[in-house]
Amino acid sequence: MGEVTSAAIHVRSRDRVALIDALGAVFGAEGLEPRPSARDDPEPPQGGVRLLVLPSSGPWTAVLPERPALAQRIASDLALAAKAPLVTLRLIDDAFAFAYEAYGPGGDLLDAYHSCPDAEKGYGEADASDEELERTRGQAEKLSALGVEGDLGELASVLKDARIERLADHDVGSSRFVDAEEPCRLFREQLGLSEQADEGFDALWELGLEMGDEDSLRYLVYAPPKGAKKGLGARIWDSLTTSDDEDESADLDEDEDEPLEDELDDEEDL
Repeated sequence: MGEVTSAAIHVRSRDRVALIDALGAVFGAEGLEPRPSARDDPEPPQGGVRLLVLPSSGPWTAVLPERPALAQRIASDLALAAKAPLVTLRLIDDAFAFAYEAYGPGGDLLDAYHSCPDAEKGYGEADASDEELERTRGQAEKLSALGVEGDLGELASVLKDARIERLADHDVGSSRFVDAEEPCRLFREQLGLSEQADEGFDALWELGLEMGDEDSLRYLVYAPPKGAKKGLGARIWDSLTTSDDEDESADLDEDEDEPLEDELDDEEDL
């Protein structure tokens, strides 16, 4: 367990130009700059990141990062740069669990919820701490600060019923919900979030939503400046990704440290 299978950042704004400018500021602070979308490229540039900005839906505009972990990493900075509240929404292990974090326009965390904190723990990891359990129970009434209207009492009930406090003690038969798919849908409907984000980054990057210029996707790529010192992108990328990604980057760095030796070995074989 422990895999975040999809993630989206829903920003309370319909101004996609301003939102893209805000994304540029966030990644610019990390030393990355915008590149042509290169939609046909199978992978981003070394040290780069790819994102999609979806057509606005109601008062919201969704941003989908290629790497789900990036949603949590940049959420606070993006809210501050965009001067708009936002909420991250992610699914864990194919909708076994879901989680959200809500941020104010100043980048301050307003509320956090996780339907099963233990679900994001890898094999061999300790269960969620008491502090993490307390921090992720969610307080639906705080979502009114996002501009959400209507009675949030029913949503509070949904969040409570969907909660699996301790995975090891969970009794499926006693639960109101089989998995997180239904409570996540109810959460999204209450806030009026886009359903298109559920398609996921990979499917939307390949298929697109070509419905006219105003309604089409925006394909964004940010990468280290061309000609930057070798390894710069990897170090910046490490600061934006998960520990697993860091291990992979470290492996790549080790390989890059021994190119001459590898070339000599190849020559000897010849």
